[in-house]
Amino acid sequence: MRVLITGGAGFLGSHLSDAFIERGDEVFVLDTGGISKVRHLLSNPRFHYVHDSVFNLDLLDSLVRGQKLPIFTGAGLTADELAARIATGARLLGSERFA
Repeated sequence: MRVLITGGAGFLGSHLSDAFIERGDEVFVLDTGGISKVRHLLSNPRFHYVHDSVFNLDLLDSLVRGQKLPIFTGAGLTADELAARIATGARLLGSERFA
């Protein structure tokens, strides 16, 4: 399975990355932080680290496509805060009629 973990280089995300890699999954991590907690995974061909932000919506869209299990760890934000920030920056088809 292909898995996307935002905040995947942090405490929770790194442990999730370990578990999915151990299970045999392909893991994509999107994070703005350092790689110290996932350094041991960088040589694994099933692990992909992308140093960027969930607020780069074009990149996020390209990473989410084809994922079976996107996981948003929130990078210190509550689920509601993260969803609100993504929605605020999202370009929704047909939203211009509500402007």
